[in-house]
Amino acid sequence: MLYVGKGEFDHLIQVLRDYFITFGVAEEISSDGASQYKSEKFEKFLMQYGVKHRVSSSYFPNSNTRAELAVKTGKRILMDNMSPDGRINNDKFLRAMLQYRNTPQPNTRFSPAQVVYGIYLRDFIPVANDKYEPKQEWALIQECREKALSRRLDRDGA
Repeated sequence: MLYVGKGEFDHLIQVLRDYFITFGVAEEISSDGASQYKSEKFEKFLMQYGVKHRVSSSYFPNSNTRAELAVKTGKRILMDNMSPDGRINNDKFLRAMLQYRNTPQPNTRFSPAQVVYGIYLRDFIPVANDKYEPKQEWALIQECREKALSRRLDRDGA
């Protein structure tokens, strides 16, 4: 969750630029529709990059199922891997996070690590070594995204 104080639109845009540099331009951004997400400058920024803005109500959790599910999963991972004194047991937490990041999600059939990095992360579950090599399809997808972004920027005159 990204928190931006009231009136910090430039900071929000800079954070999103940094995110886009690291992970690529998002297709969709979900928010609760707070004031920092309604500014004309922010909407122009999203339009410039072809990002759809999906607004859901923070007061009606059923409309924000993906975020609620992510919070529930994160809480479960934290609670299940804390020591009796309330600290995160680093080895157990590490294993749990690696397992979560390598587990394919039902709706995409890709793991979070595959989506972000294009590969599985090496963890403690034995697998064939070729699982850790980037797939050719990921290079093709990256190339297609770069071409699409280039066409979009040319079209928009950026």
